[in-house]
Amino acid sequence: MPGFKNPGIFTNMTLRSSMALMFCMIALQAMPQKPDRLLEDYNHKYPQEKIHLHFDKDTYVAGETIWFKAYLLSDLLPDTISSSLFIELINPAGKVTVVKNLPIFDGTVIGNIELPDSLPPGFYKLWAYTAWMLNFDNNFLYTKNIFIYDDTGLPSIPGKNETYTVDFFPEGGNMVADVVNFVAFKGTDGNGLPVSFSGTVEDAKGNSITELKTSHDGMGRFTLLPAASEKYFAQLKFENGKVATVQLPVAAPGVAMHVDRNSKDLRITFLRSPENVRQKQSLIVLGQMENHVAFQTQTVLTGESSIVAIPVSGFPSGILQITLFADSKPIQERLTFINNNEYKLLSHMAEDTFNISKHAKNVFTFSVPDTVSGSYSVSITDDSKNAELADKDDIVSRFLLSDDIKGYVHNPSFYFRNDDKASKDALELVMMTNGWRRFRWEELVAGQLPKIKFLPLPFIQISGKVYNADNKDLVRGGDLNFFFTGKSDSTTTFFTVPIDQSGEFKIDSLIYSDTATLYSNYNTKNKNKKEVALKLDQNSTWPLVNLPAITFLDVTKNIPLPDSLRFKLGKQREQVKYYNEYARKVISLKEIKIKTRKKSPEQRVNDRYTTSLFNPIGARTVDLVNHPIPNGSKLSNLIRSQFPRVEVQGSGSSMKIVKSTTTSVMAGKQPVTIYLDEVETDIGYIENLPISEIALLKYTENFTLAPSNGPAIFIYSKKIEDLAATSGSYVSKFTFPGYSVTKEFYSPDYSVSDAGISTRDNRATLYWNPEILLDKSKQKQTFQFYNSDDCHKMKVVIEGFNNAGKLCHLEKMLAN
Repeated sequence: MPGFKNPGIFTNMTLRSSMALMFCMIALQAMPQKPDRLLEDYNHKYPQEKIHLHFDKDTYVAGETIWFKAYLLSDLLPDTISSSLFIELINPAGKVTVVKNLPIFDGTVIGNIELPDSLPPGFYKLWAYTAWMLNFDNNFLYTKNIFIYDDTGLPSIPGKNETYTVDFFPEGGNMVADVVNFVAFKGTDGNGLPVSFSGTVEDAKGNSITELKTSHDGMGRFTLLPAASEKYFAQLKFENGKVATVQLPVAAPGVAMHVDRNSKDLRITFLRSPENVRQKQSLIVLGQMENHVAFQTQTVLTGESSIVAIPVSGFPSGILQITLFADSKPIQERLTFINNNEYKLLSHMAEDTFNISKHAKNVFTFSVPDTVSGSYSVSITDDSKNAELADKDDIVSRFLLSDDIKGYVHNPSFYFRNDDKASKDALELVMMTNGWRRFRWEELVAGQLPKIKFLPLPFIQISGKVYNADNKDLVRGGDLNFFFTGKSDSTTTFFTVPIDQSGEFKIDSLIYSDTATLYSNYNTKNKNKKEVALKLDQNSTWPLVNLPAITFLDVTKNIPLPDSLRFKLGKQREQVKYYNEYARKVISLKEIKIKTRKKSPEQRVNDRYTTSLFNPIGARTVDLVNHPIPNGSKLSNLIRSQFPRVEVQGSGSSMKIVKSTTTSVMAGKQPVTIYLDEVETDIGYIENLPISEIALLKYTENFTLAPSNGPAIFIYSKKIEDLAATSGSYVSKFTFPGYSVTKEFYSPDYSVSDAGISTRDNRATLYWNPEILLDKSKQKQTFQFYNSDDCHKMKVVIEGFNNAGKLCHLEKMLAN
């Protein structure tokens, strides 16, 4: 009787509507469990990640900035596997043009790509991935075609590619003899784009069996009752008048599978070749979604056909892979799409103030009446300056469809615009003409599992081995002291890292942009007196040094552009030089020339080490950074030699320094107060401080904090960067690249002034905000921006997800 086979399935998805997911696992009889156990074990060891990027627009001019926000899901929830996203922009010649490495926070990434103005025009390929994703099929890395053109004109576009390919796909994968087969077909041109055609199916004698005709994007289907070993041919005619003959797959005895769905159930029909009906045949039917077992049932065929009904109203939306097993081996497979609309996040955008006049102020409010925290991004563009490409993919179609299909799906977002029968039928054609390849059952059954080469590192990681100074013997045990300074932040951070018994050290969870400088020394009980050498495991955060070539189907390269699209691109091209120049004027401060005397090296050292209180006028300074002396001298001898009126008395911990007084009013010895790094101390305790580790000595006759405003000596120990420059100091120094630098989107504020703006404001992107965060306490956000000179039609796109994995895609076209 029906029941839950695995009540723990999708337990982390309980927030997605009523995801107590009545995954009704039908158990008609006792059945083998091997396939479902294999799948659950695979999913536990190899969780999958999906990526979607929301861009501010679709086409760009060389010299512009691409603004984007990435969203990552795993198991239909915001991704927690990886902490770094890698992005590459590849030019039409296949060369990497731009690379980005960005941190992932709560399954999201914010970034931008500044396009060099020297880029040649054409279709570029952007792809994004995590290190973890590189362990699996490269076809599931995120890819997008981006059209870029320069200010010299559009690229030359050749004519249509009229090399056609038509493939036929018997439902389930195999043509089965002497039973009704549902056969899907798909036609594409040399660019991989869909083509329309019609024709007939004939037997080997030329007899017409049935007709066929494409119904959506080069796809369609027909039914056929083929005889065993009989050859059948499709006689095809294309819209341009070309004709072709294609042989269909040859039928053989077996079991055919047909999937159909009514309003509540998924009906799976099995048909056997007549010659097999006398034998009982035990079959297992397993359905999986997101690498989880959705249902598993056993059916026994005793005649020609059998039907299994699967309730799917509680399933999550997405691709359901149905596999038929005989003797634990997959013999038929079919994809179908489940759309229960539970993924949709209720959202709304109100135009509080909408005005398309020149430089007019617009105020919009985005709201999500949901108590679950979510992250969203909004782009507002001038529709007349942005061209939308035909292969449109949004956050819904990416996560629910194209991220799970191996191969190109033309215009994926089409299948989610409407919930009518025509859209559903077209989506089923996509299911029948494309395969699932995140894993192969044949490989799982054979125990052929992915080889893990790349682990999901915790943000930036620096690791390596520690050797003695001769680079021969490993240093086992002890600690390394690190002083860390980022290029964009001058603050120095200190931390200690242990060295294990294998001589290895590891620093992880570092988050910084650009480049960091790290100084290190070996920590022993003898005041860091051991010199060591570090050998890093890697010199970059990139997961691969030589990334293998990955071939993606370039579906938009050399596509003929319609006149309307070329007109839009031409208008957009006009604004690139203006925007770069104007933004620089407004964002950057005007240059202010200040005449000042250049500081000497000694003054710069003094400024780095001393605060204003310890920098009295008239103090005598000894700079040991720029003017080092031999290391053999004692600190007391150095003080005696540099400051003539100072004497050193006593020894050891009782040592003290005094000033000789010769005035008639006060004769005798006056104590000198000692400060080490601006903290009062006794000279006896620091007498053995190596001279090579001292940066600065200062002496003043009168110091505010000293007793009776008396004399004082300030001693400063070297900072790590100066210590590293000292010969024989035992300090190592190296730099390590961090995350890519990101910048903030700029939009002019015309409420301030128009003065000084002599060029036209022809911006294509009017507003971009990737940092909208809403939750129970804040369910809406209002934002404002100013119109350009000539925008009369605005396109608004808002995307995002909440922590329960519900998806938001809101798109509006606004015009008077």
